[in-house]
Amino acid sequence: MQAFRNGIPMLAPSGYLIQIDRSNGINCGHCVDFGQFKALRFEDGQLIPDEGRCLGCGACIPQCEQAALSLVRDSRKGIPLEIHKLIDKQMQAS
Repeated sequence: MQAFRNGIPMLAPSGYLIQIDRSNGINCGHCVDFGQFKALRFEDGQLIPDEGRCLGCGACIPQCEQAALSLVRDSRKGIPLEIHKLIDKQMQAS
């Protein structure tokens, strides 16, 4: 995340995107300040996601007191790396 802030593009998105459940949310915009990649903005009383900037890190999700944010799989961003499965497979092979 620090690399992105310093102008170095991230090359490996998580494979997920932020999703907003507008029926749960109150559009307060509190989560905007916690997004690592400026993928959320608050404009004209509405929370607006920027799918091009969202890397699916999920940093904004716990900041939503209304539980209106979640991550959903985005097939356009590749298959997510499931590190726990890779570690288990490596341990079994040893």
